[in-house]
Amino acid sequence: MISQIKKISSLENTKNKNPLRYNTNLPLSIEVVEKIGADRYKLILGKKEFTAKSKKELKPKEKYWGDLNHEKEGIVSLSNLVKKPAILSTDELFLNEADLFLSFFKTETDTNKYRNFLIEKLYGEKNNRYRFLSLTYMIVALKEGIFHLPLYINNKKILFQFSIKEEKNILFYAGFENLGAIKGIISDHNTDIYTIFKKSHNMILKKFKNAKVFLHTNINPLFNPANLLLDIKG
Repeated sequence: MISQIKKISSLENTKNKNPLRYNTNLPLSIEVVEKIGADRYKLILGKKEFTAKSKKELKPKEKYWGDLNHEKEGIVSLSNLVKKPAILSTDELFLNEADLFLSFFKTETDTNKYRNFLIEKLYGEKNNRYRFLSLTYMIVALKEGIFHLPLYINNKKILFQFSIKEEKNILFYAGFENLGAIKGIISDHNTDIYTIFKKSHNMILKKFKNAKVFLHTNINPLFNPANLLLDIKG
């Protein structure tokens, strides 16, 4: 189990060395600042602001995955825009203790033992409000048989979720900052992976040479605490 998680998380290691040059090898994580024209928006890529065209109506303060394209006269346009799930837009709910949580899965994936492990972390330590909420959502997800792991891995924000089905098949979802979302099924004999973006599809094929990789237009988290998210900004 732990080896599969690490292999999937390693997909995020491809770096965009200079965001100002709009590296289009992978889909990018974009935040909308405001609409400034009929089809033009002020956006944030990394820590830099820029403007771009989008035929799709975008909402200010929302975050999206999308492809950046160059047009004539230096104009940048956006395509294949997909709104990020709320949990992936909330940095405070991601935990910096990846090794602590992933170490549990080196030996077992027992739901009851993992729940007790989380409860111990919830009440056995002094937590700030964000860590308390994150641990609470992890416990709530277990009621649905889903292991919910919002973690920073190698300084990258990754949402990893999985559920163990019959015959030990693993159904998983992974959301990355600059790769988009993927989902799939891992078994002893096959690995099927689904992704939204063609660019991500090509990268996954290189990393998972024996997997079957498909394009899919609708990929959602196994567990989405959107309806549970509180106003953590206060």
